[in-house]
Amino acid sequence: KSKNNFRYSNSIKNFALSLYILGGKLTYEFLRLNLPGSLPHLSLLNSLISSSDSRISEGEFRFDQLHKHFDSLNVQYAFGSKDCTGIVKRIKYDSKTNTFTEFPSLLDRGVPVKSYYQTDSPVQSTDNSSIPSPYLLSAYGIDNIATANDILQRWWYILFNQSLQRNVRIIGFSSDADPKYLPAMRLMSGFLGALPNFQVHQYPQAFQIKIRSHWSWFYLGEQQLLLFFQDPTHLVTKWRNRLLSATAELCLGNQSISINYLHDIIENDTYSKLDHGLSKSDINPKYRQNFSSCLKLTSNDLFNILNATADTRGTLLYFQVLKMIIVAYIEKTTTIVESEYLCTLDYI
Repeated sequence: KSKNNFRYSNSIKNFALSLYILGGKLTYEFLRLNLPGSLPHLSLLNSLISSSDSRISEGEFRFDQLHKHFDSLNVQYAFGSKDCTGIVKRIKYDSKTNTFTEFPSLLDRGVPVKSYYQTDSPVQSTDNSSIPSPYLLSAYGIDNIATANDILQRWWYILFNQSLQRNVRIIGFSSDADPKYLPAMRLMSGFLGALPNFQVHQYPQAFQIKIRSHWSWFYLGEQQLLLFFQDPTHLVTKWRNRLLSATAELCLGNQSISINYLHDIIENDTYSKLDHGLSKSDINPKYRQNFSSCLKLTSNDLFNILNATADTRGTLLYFQVLKMIIVAYIEKTTTIVESEYLCTLDYI
């Protein structure tokens, strides 16, 4: 056949879209050119993406698409999650929505206002190409001035005003240990705090949690409207970064917890890297998301070295708690019973 007359089945088109989204343009073009006729041209992919309902406008919540997606999967319950990343401040114009993007979104009761920076003079564009995006409920810009009250109102908007109307029950939210979200989580769950004149646990959508009688350390109420989780990787790295902080002074009883002990071990000629497995980059506070260094800091070889010195007892216990967090929340081989036991030890 002519190179312009190839026809592709839906399965090939779906595979090509997945390859393009996950691998990127360069990977897709490399495979397409080396396997002539096996994959469709980029122009076909762009038309497929443009004709689908995959485009996301900044500040828009795609509840109707979420409802259709859940109906196709025959599910009703969901767990929300959010993440933030820093960007380079650069104003962009979106010709399809006639708005300027990359501005911090204006919040109305905690909910971002869609198309707030829309222009009065639309600009026509002849470019029909579209960049594939992952399936998201919403995406918008923030400037880190939102309060815990804004976050609570946003959750209420997502949970009750929109999701429940579409027979979707959001059972909880998770975050990347953002300090702005922690007070909101504490107030909503009633963890050593409560919302005045607003009994969220008395709603009929609240569910019952069976708490074991010997869990004296568990302070949450038995009725909860939402569940909350912190990203375990961020918990681990934040535990490490706390030790690397130049301003924090940690101690356990009369034992100091200090990163200086690790500096001494690395620079000590008595030990080689084969003995402890550490390098200077593992204890460099500049690399805040260095999860691999957390695994090195919890190795048995390093524990044996720290245990040989009486002055490093506090630092050893600090790293042992870090290892329990990794085993309880991250390692996939840990059973539920083992995770429950380790969590109990963490709180004790």
